[in-house]
Amino acid sequence: MSDAAIGPEAVVMRQGEFYNARNLEGFLSTYHEDAVIERPSQGVVVARGRRAIREGFAKLFAANSALHCAVDARIVKGDFVAISEKITGLAAEGARDALAIYEVKDGLISRVWFF
Repeated sequence: MSDAAIGPEAVVMRQGEFYNARNLEGFLSTYHEDAVIERPSQGVVVARGRRAIREGFAKLFAANSALHCAVDARIVKGDFVAISEKITGLAAEGARDALAIYEVKDGLISRVWFF
């Protein structure tokens, strides 16, 4: 079954499983080649394109061996999946609450907004 056939929610949840396993190649496989990750409240583009996503998350995974994301709640509306999450195992900060909104196109994550 293709990712497009399993739907946006399943793609985002699969991405989360790869994140928790710190499986960089699996994680990247859920993203469009030209995906964009942003922090709109800071006016920052965190990464543009799979190569930049690879660089950023490779560093994150390497520096945080206990990294884990637990989903508190999620809302799915068409191609958009909003996730309320608690991220733990961050060496520098311990834990953090976050809101992530994912846009999924053609079975891959095309855009992420982190709040």
